[in-house]
Amino acid sequence: MEEIIIIYPQKIRNIQCVESEFEGLEKSFEKISFILDFQQIDLYPINDTDEIEIIVTNINDSIKRTSNQFLDQLIGKSVFTTWKCVNSQGYFDLFILGIETIRPTVSILCEGSSLKVWQCSL
Repeated sequence: MEEIIIIYPQKIRNIQCVESEFEGLEKSFEKISFILDFQQIDLYPINDTDEIEIIVTNINDSIKRTSNQFLDQLIGKSVFTTWKCVNSQGYFDLFILGIETIRPTVSILCEGSSLKVWQCSL
């Protein structure tokens, strides 16, 4: 598994979501992009395995805003920690962010070839 290098802390400047064509009880996405101070984190579902692909790039500009109410409230806050979780079968299907804290705040699960977002509560 490749190492992901994200520089901490960075403020979330923008978030872009591309909705999935798959319909279900939860809102699903084909792509979620977190635009930070100087990096962009793109999350994609891998259709064959329901794993998450992460691409981190250095950026200079921002992209258009999301219309997801929960994710919009994260804009301007700092990403402190991330977790790349592998399930018992060896698949990377869960990505967790700690926003403004070291505790999990946002969980992104790849399920049914799409990304699903949950707010973590302790």
